[in-house]
Amino acid sequence: IGVLEVPEARGDRMCQEALADLKMAIRAAGEHKQRIQVHVAIDGLRLRDDKTGDSLYHHPVHKISFIAQDMTDSRAFGYIFGSPDTGHRFFGIKTDKAASQVVIAMRDLFQVVFELNKKEVEMAKQQLEGKTVTSSLVRHATNASTESKTKSIASVGETSSTAAKTSDVG
Repeated sequence: IGVLEVPEARGDRMCQEALADLKMAIRAAGEHKQRIQVHVAIDGLRLRDDKTGDSLYHHPVHKISFIAQDMTDSRAFGYIFGSPDTGHRFFGIKTDKAASQVVIAMRDLFQVVFELNKKEVEMAKQQLEGKTVTSSLVRHATNASTESKTKSIASVGETSSTAAKTSDVG
């Protein structure tokens, strides 16, 4: 349907208004909507021109902040992409069939990415804890080694002084 700058990263009402504005602009222009393909993948959303196959947009998942299905049209939905630094843009899309299929696929994608990120954070935490445990074990082993060397040196000193006493007697 089109792309529109929006003031916020989230908001269902704002998305519904953006969809309505985009639809009015298309009707007023009297143009046909550009046919696109939406590819939902682990690295994000990719919008391609249907005729040429050219990539129009690639939106990483972590920069998509909101998805909204059109309340008045079951075949339309949109999402907000951007960041506080670059601003937020609403992408309105009309599908051949019910938009709910794409919206559900996107929701599933967000869930998968969320779970992967959670596992990565846990693994990083475990690695940090492992390094802490390892470094404390190394410190403990080093201290134990130093203590045993000190004891060995002390024992050698005692042995040599005992040997010296024995030789004095003889």
